[in-house]
Amino acid sequence: MSFLYDAAAEQLWSTAVEKEAELKETKAKLEESFDCEQQRLLKSCRQHMQEERSELLTRVKAREERVSATISHCQRKSELELERRLALLAAQEKSAKEAVRQREQIEQQAQEIRRLQQQLRRSDSEPKLKDVSDMKWRRQVRRTRSSVGERTIRAQSRGSSLTLLEGRSTPSTCSSTPAGDARKRDDTR
Repeated sequence: MSFLYDAAAEQLWSTAVEKEAELKETKAKLEESFDCEQQRLLKSCRQHMQEERSELLTRVKAREERVSATISHCQRKSELELERRLALLAAQEKSAKEAVRQREQIEQQAQEIRRLQQQLRRSDSEPKLKDVSDMKWRRQVRRTRSSVGERTIRAQSRGSSLTLLEGRSTPSTCSSTPAGDARKRDDTR
């Protein structure tokens, strides 16, 4: 019986060894399959990550391009606005210069008008002065004529008295002299 037990034990032992060898082989196959699956998954993850990375880079580049386009558009817009404002300032400066020039012209015209008004006032006052001076001159002429006329009259009266004494009668000429005429006019006034 022990022989049977030994044979059964040996058989069990050999089946156990076989099972153990099978298990080791299965384990090795499983480990190899696990390693292959792990490598495949790692490769797949890396590839997926690479794709996502390239997609993200593409998105970032597209966003950068949009941002740079927006920035360039804003810069162009600001440059146009700056140019417009500079043109407006230049136009305002030009209109200010024109206004200053017109103001200077107006001031010059005002000075010319004042000068002409002063000349007009002078010319208005000059004839009056001339009239006054003419009147003075006329008075002086009258005085001179009257004094000359008086002398003439005296001389003529002396002459007439002499002629009367002599017996001759001559017509008096004192009324025909300019001084006599002036005296007659003064007397009638």
